[in-house]
Amino acid sequence: MDFNAREVEKIKSDMGRLIIALEAHPGMKSTPKDMAIWFTWDFVNRTLSMANSIDPAKKDVPTKELFSDVIGRNTLTKLLIHDTTGKTAVMMGRDPASHVDFGEEVKSAANEL
Repeated sequence: MDFNAREVEKIKSDMGRLIIALEAHPGMKSTPKDMAIWFTWDFVNRTLSMANSIDPAKKDVPTKELFSDVIGRNTLTKLLIHDTTGKTAVMMGRDPASHVDFGEEVKSAANEL
């Protein structure tokens, strides 16, 4: 998968906006925290850490694989946030009937991934 510095910076910027939206979510401020929101926040932060280690000047196989992993993780994040089937709830240890409400701000930020 080919990429350039501009694409990498956009991806990192988009993830940063999503992290801010997740941190502003009421579930992150409640006691106890909404673990579905927290797990998603953690996953996006770890993905951003991976993206931060990409050197766009390198075009070797490991760097291309890392970029591809970041894209895949972002795709999964977007799917989890927009899920209406209950699968996200199950992955977070909840009853599938209790959908995870990420809110419009988080959904909007996820759309940019």
